[in-house]
Amino acid sequence: MSRAGVIKTLSPRQIKFCYRSSAIADDEIILSAELTLHKSLQNVINKKLLSYRVQRRTQPWGFSTGCVFKNPRGRSAGALIDQAGYKGKKVGGAMVSPVHANFIINRDGKARARDVWKLIRDIQAAVKKKFGVKLELEIKLWGDFS
Repeated sequence: MSRAGVIKTLSPRQIKFCYRSSAIADDEIILSAELTLHKSLQNVINKKLLSYRVQRRTQPWGFSTGCVFKNPRGRSAGALIDQAGYKGKKVGGAMVSPVHANFIINRDGKARARDVWKLIRDIQAAVKKKFGVKLELEIKLWGDFS
């Protein structure tokens, strides 16, 4: 759906998903998807399950933004945020995850877009001041943040 509310249907070929990119325009969002599942060998499934278990221990559960910032070349955005003292910081209902600092979570279900936006700006300023690194957003912003 576009910001104007225009809804269209795309085939997988038309979407062209890649790492950090797709044919989805910056002013569009995906409302729903139809997935096709395929059988796989047991050893392949087991390897994927192990990978997912590791991910569950290193990333927060619940409602989150996903990774907020891109990793600067050769560095970890989460580590920089943590070292800047922002792990666990809160603004309203939004909080920098105590599990992984590159995630902002909706800790009590009451986070507002402006809470998340304030945390993002505070984190960027703190990391820039401490390390001279400008963190770039990984996420796309939609809506009113005032």
